[in-house]
Amino acid sequence: MNQYFEKVREYLLELDFNIVQEDESDGLFVVDKEDEGMKNVVLIVADPMVIVEQFLFELKSPNEKAYKQLLVKNRDIIHGAFALDDEGTKVFF
Repeated sequence: MNQYFEKVREYLLELDFNIVQEDESDGLFVVDKEDEGMKNVVLIVADPMVIVEQFLFELKSPNEKAYKQLLVKNRDIIHGAFALDDEGTKVFF
């Protein structure tokens, strides 16, 4: 059992997040706080870290230029990065 799962859950509720889905065995939460612009944000409690992932958009025409722009932009991001799904079409932060 992940010792921090319940602590993260309590923190999310304290911050008025709507917990849409949770799975303690996978350490997974899906949360919303639409008044703050957050919908279907995935949190993975992986002791000692909490990983936060948000779907941003789908690339209509994936190509080298788009991938390059995402990688270049990653240099400006301090705590996080853009990532792609296995097909290379969905962009996550």
